[in-house]
Amino acid sequence: MLSFQGMRLTVINTVSRRLRGKLALAFVLLIAAAVATRHIGTGEFNFNVDESQHACTGQFVASLLLDHPIEHPVAYSYLYYAHYPALSGVIHWPPFFYLCEGLFFLLFGASVITARLCILAFVVIGLIFWFRLLERLYSKEAAVCATLLLGLSPVVVAYDRIVMLEIPSLALAIVASYFWIRFLLEHRNIFLYWFGLSAALAALTKQNDIYLLLFCLMTLATLKRWRLLYRRAALTTAAIGFLTAAPYYFVLYKMHWATFGGYVLEKQPSIVQGLIFYVRALPALVGWPILLLGIVGLANSFLWAPRANVLIFASWFAAVYLTMTMIGHKEARYVIYLVPALLYFALWPLLWRAVPKWFGRVLMGALMAYLGWSAWQYDRPWVAGYAPVATEIRQNADSGIILLDTDLPANFIFFMRNQDPERRFVVLRKALYSERIEESMGYQIYLHSAIELEQLFRNDGVRFIVVSSRPPSPYPISRILRDVLQTNQFRLLGRFPVKGNSSQWKDYSLLLYENLQVRPPESPTLHIPMLTMSEDIDIPFNELGVEFSTPPSDTPRQ
Repeated sequence: MLSFQGMRLTVINTVSRRLRGKLALAFVLLIAAAVATRHIGTGEFNFNVDESQHACTGQFVASLLLDHPIEHPVAYSYLYYAHYPALSGVIHWPPFFYLCEGLFFLLFGASVITARLCILAFVVIGLIFWFRLLERLYSKEAAVCATLLLGLSPVVVAYDRIVMLEIPSLALAIVASYFWIRFLLEHRNIFLYWFGLSAALAALTKQNDIYLLLFCLMTLATLKRWRLLYRRAALTTAAIGFLTAAPYYFVLYKMHWATFGGYVLEKQPSIVQGLIFYVRALPALVGWPILLLGIVGLANSFLWAPRANVLIFASWFAAVYLTMTMIGHKEARYVIYLVPALLYFALWPLLWRAVPKWFGRVLMGALMAYLGWSAWQYDRPWVAGYAPVATEIRQNADSGIILLDTDLPANFIFFMRNQDPERRFVVLRKALYSERIEESMGYQIYLHSAIELEQLFRNDGVRFIVVSSRPPSPYPISRILRDVLQTNQFRLLGRFPVKGNSSQWKDYSLLLYENLQVRPPESPTLHIPMLTMSEDIDIPFNELGVEFSTPPSDTPRQ
């Protein structure tokens, strides 16, 4: 009887403990989701040109999954790009995030909100594994605190509603680190297998996750556990990672290294500036309160944390910092991966027995309240005004060639693609000039005069022209185009104001013109220059499915 009662109490305690853990995790995720979804439907894509490019690439993957052109995937991709040329992510960035985004678009429809919900899904995944890791190492209280600090940290709040690769790659890096740390501490092969798969998926989300290799080497060296690799499971894991990630990196090297290598090998103004760049970035990433707590926690870490944990998280921080410092092109967001390691060391008031429990809880509570208030007040960058232009074009025609010269061109392309399920419009984004990702990496100007512009209109059968009120580039052809549009050959269909929460969009608008003298193309093929590839793309116009009709010429100019 006593034995039965003891077993009954054990089961009840186990169930109760697990239930409390799930409720604690749900509480943390609810707070993070509430912050991340605030104003989630506001505006369009606005984080430089990358965000809208990522969204357009997700559209492409959704179409690829829907049409599944198994016999001719390359020809299909070229034809799609001829219609909607905003797919730099297909090669320049790895494919895993776009696969996830494409699935979201198929399930919920291609929209700004759907793209942001895909990012939110990665936020949730990252926070779950971060919670489970700290719960395994310490306690539910420490896990709740650490997870809230991560979810409300300035850098996560800044990117949790922006369609960029920072959050997905961070989430998968946390997943991979979770399995690697458990393997280091528990020596179970199952965790090594899961690490191999999750690390490969992280590398297929963003190349910066390559730091995970250095993290593994540093932890094995500092913990002196090289023998963990003397097993068949290590070879199996290496095979899993290699077979999953190697095909993409082979294609990247063969087709895109000239461009991607420019990022990796970009020169710094000086060696010192390159070494301290990310030191200066830390306050903006995590805020001064967390940074100071983390520095103090690292300094006294051997007084409150197990030695193995200290070496693991110090290696995590160092691996990220060293890897990103060695990469030539630098931006503060590239070291988002070291934030969890820094947060670990910031937990010392809660974990050090020499600190009164009430003091640690009050300090952590105050810090989380401050971060929560700051996160709730944070106004993410937004812009709105591109979607109505695409709608107006669709209302005026069922097909046509569109010349585009605006800031954030992929914003327009995203909404135009949504208006064109049968792909009967073609957007010319590179007809005037093109850049190799960005101007500093190289560019070409194709037209230089009004006469050459008129020839472009005849060669490609341009019907609609979308330009911004301010030229988006310093190239003279942009200004010449706007002068040409003032002639009687073109009719202004509408002026569309663009609004945003930065000074860039003050007095900014998009103008939609129609070519009154449009005719079928004189050129047999559409030529698309590709500075990021070894060859350009040429597509016969008769394969584009575009119908050419002359607009009524008696409509007065606006």
